[in-house]
Amino acid sequence: MSAPLLAQRLGGDIFFAFISSIAFATILAVVAGLTISASTSFAHDFRENVIHHGKPRDPRASVRVARITAFVVGAIAIALAIGLSSFNVAFLVALAFAVAASANLPVIVLSIFWKRFTTEGAAWGLATGLVSSLALIVVSPASWASTLPRWPRRRAI
Repeated sequence: MSAPLLAQRLGGDIFFAFISSIAFATILAVVAGLTISASTSFAHDFRENVIHHGKPRDPRASVRVARITAFVVGAIAIALAIGLSSFNVAFLVALAFAVAASANLPVIVLSIFWKRFTTEGAAWGLATGLVSSLALIVVSPASWASTLPRWPRRRAI
């Protein structure tokens, strides 16, 4: 909100509306791009190459799978947004970057050092990084801070 509020302070309500509309359009474009990227990646890369081992399939089936995936990605995003609405946005962004980096690092390392790296290896590397990062987030103190009792601190002597 810093950019729209600064715009309102410097240029009034018209400039505030202009900057807010640009911010909204940018967020909408990013969300649409991520949804399209996720659905086409699943429909083409994962379904065609991993599940069906690269054999060509019906293009209409790929479009149907992409549409279903876009719906599922949207539903998951909405459910997460509702469930995590009380969390700090900066903390959630940091978690998203941590999960993305943890999922991609095994694939990057394997692709550099493993000569026989395959698509199946990439899928397993992504799954391993994703599951391990999510498991560490679940058991981290930040996730349990609101549910665990606060122990009294001992005073230093």
